[in-house]
Amino acid sequence: MRLLVVGCGSIGKRHLGNFQQLGVAHLGAVDPRPDRRKEVTDRFGISALYGSVEEAFRDGYDAMVACIPTRYHLDVAKLAVAKGAHVLVEKPIADILDGLEEVLEQARRKNLC
Repeated sequence: MRLLVVGCGSIGKRHLGNFQQLGVAHLGAVDPRPDRRKEVTDRFGISALYGSVEEAFRDGYDAMVACIPTRYHLDVAKLAVAKGAHVLVEKPIADILDGLEEVLEQARRKNLC
């Protein structure tokens, strides 16, 4: 499985560590901040690092975990589902309901839920 963690703050780092312990062989991480990407490399040895979700999905991922502020959850979920990736979103799923049902329906059509 190719798994992408979006957001390298405290929650993202916790997920990265957990996935490593579970033996996920191919982990990637996204964060716009270079200092956080460097910390992930130093702490976890992850070399598949990206400054944007769009850049990351060019390399193809099977699943994504969104560990970013709530206001961005729906945007990255839409992108991941469009690329055929499973999505785990930290709660709450979104700060507004506009567009949420469309993302869920697209995920159902693609057998991602």
